[in-house]
Amino acid sequence: MNGNPARERNQKKIKRIAASFGIGSNFIQNIKSETLRDRLYRFRKSKLSIIGLAMFLFFVVFAILSPFIVPYPKEVGAYVNFSQALRPVSLTHLFGTDEFGRDIFSRAFVGSRITIFVGLIIPIIGAVIGVPLGLIAGYVGGKVEAAIMRVTDVFLSIPPLIIAILVIGAMGHSMTSIIFGLSIDWWSWYVRMVHAETLSVKQQNYIEASRMLGTGRFRIIFSHILPNSVFPVIVKITLDMGYAILNVASLGFLGLGIYPPTPELGAMVAEGRLYLPAYWWVSFFPALIILLIILSINFIGDGMRDVLDVEVT
Repeated sequence: MNGNPARERNQKKIKRIAASFGIGSNFIQNIKSETLRDRLYRFRKSKLSIIGLAMFLFFVVFAILSPFIVPYPKEVGAYVNFSQALRPVSLTHLFGTDEFGRDIFSRAFVGSRITIFVGLIIPIIGAVIGVPLGLIAGYVGGKVEAAIMRVTDVFLSIPPLIIAILVIGAMGHSMTSIIFGLSIDWWSWYVRMVHAETLSVKQQNYIEASRMLGTGRFRIIFSHILPNSVFPVIVKITLDMGYAILNVASLGFLGLGIYPPTPELGAMVAEGRLYLPAYWWVSFFPALIILLIILSINFIGDGMRDVLDVEVT
């Protein structure tokens, strides 16, 4: 038995409209592949981006291998040798020694593992929580949107460092409390950004064509709207890594990081400030490593922002 001819004609018309926007075809995929190659080429042409990527990879690889390649691995933890205390920069101790005679070069690079790891994981956790909430708030609208965005506004009004201090005070000094304390506020920035992107994308014609084809709400959100929000999220994660590392170092500087004798860059800077300016190297080199790591991430993020042509606030 034949179906309704008018309905069949309408369905064919809708499919032609959808196909014109790349839905259900390989055309849009080919464009994306070509665009990706072009963007990678432009990224390689950006000298600062390549320098930043090289610097960051160096610090990551060196931090991972540091327990095995640093010259004085025994001096990383609880080690005291007052006869070598506060020795200046030399071929024996490239960054000098601290007040306990420990090699600062060895401690700084081993300690950078904590700073880099926490700085990497916090924006990812924030994105995992914030992106779905932003998508749902922007697409569903109504009371759901109002509830999500009002809670988001509350967290946006509180600096993440303040919440982290409160959490660490309640949970104690540990890597888990640092990650939880900073992540509990980080997701709100991703909600706001993805919410704005969703409001813009859901008005596009291809979204309307998907609705007319009977595509489900969640499939539209995660198959059509989310891919169009990926680039801003990637850039923001990259730029947020530097900000997260700075927050981790700040907690260490305030004495709220990992307990000594485990080395951590922010704590090493704080310990060395007592010996400034006479023994400047105690604080200078850990601070320099923090600066170079953040600078390399910012170079990468700026390059990706230009290549992907997105604005992130």
